[in-house]
Amino acid sequence: LGQRLDALVALQRRLEGARRTAEAARAAAESSAADLEARLAEQRLAYDDAAKATEKAQTAALRGLRSDISLIALMMDPQFGGDSISGVLAFVQAGQPEPTTLDGIFTLPVPGAALSSPYGMRIDPIAGSVGFHAGMDFAAESGRPIRAVAGGLVVIAGDCGGYGNCVVIDHGTSLATLYGHMHQVQVRPGDTVVEGDVIGPLGSTGRSTGPHLHFEVRLRGVPIDPVPTLRG
Repeated sequence: LGQRLDALVALQRRLEGARRTAEAARAAAESSAADLEARLAEQRLAYDDAAKATEKAQTAALRGLRSDISLIALMMDPQFGGDSISGVLAFVQAGQPEPTTLDGIFTLPVPGAALSSPYGMRIDPIAGSVGFHAGMDFAAESGRPIRAVAGGLVVIAGDCGGYGNCVVIDHGTSLATLYGHMHQVQVRPGDTVVEGDVIGPLGSTGRSTGPHLHFEVRLRGVPIDPVPTLRG
C-alpha cells in the first residue's frame, strides 16, 4: 500500500509539473502573440505614417514641379516684354514681404558711369516723342562690367525684346532690379548672386542708341524711382 501511495504521489507531482509547464508555455505563447500583435500594430502605424508622408511629399513635389514648369514657360519666352517680366516677378514674388526701407539699399550697378537719362518723363531718343522712362541710363564704354546691386536670385537672363540682352534679379522683399541693353549675359536663371557680382558687360543691344545700361528698380513688378535706393 505504501508503495502504491508513493507512486500515486509521484504521479501527481509529475502531473502538476506537466500542468505548470503547459501553463507556462501557454502564457509564453500568449505573451509572444501579444508582442507580435503589438509589433505588427506599430509596423502598420509606421507604414501608414510613412505612406501619408510620402503622399504629402509627392503632392508638394508635384505642386512645385507645376510651379517650376509655369515659371520656366514664362522665362523661356524668346521675346520678353514689360508684361512678361511683370508676370515672372508676380509669380516669383508671391507671398514675399514688403521692404522695410528703400533708402540706400543698393550699390551702383556701373561704378563711375555717367547718368545719361534719369527716371521719369523725357523725349524718347528714338521715337522723338514725350514718354515715360521707367529707369535710369548709365553711359559708359561697351564692355564695362555691370554688377549686381545686391544679393538675390536671377529670374530672367537673355533676350528681353526692347531691353535687348537683360538680367532681372529678385531680391526677396518684393523688390527686383533690371539691367538692360547688355552686350551679353553671364548668368543664368536660377543663379544666386551677391552684391558686386559681375553679371555681364555693358552694351547696346535691343532698342538702344549707344552703349549704356538701362537700370530699373521694381516693387511688386512696377518700376519705381531708383535714385533713393542707390548709395555711392
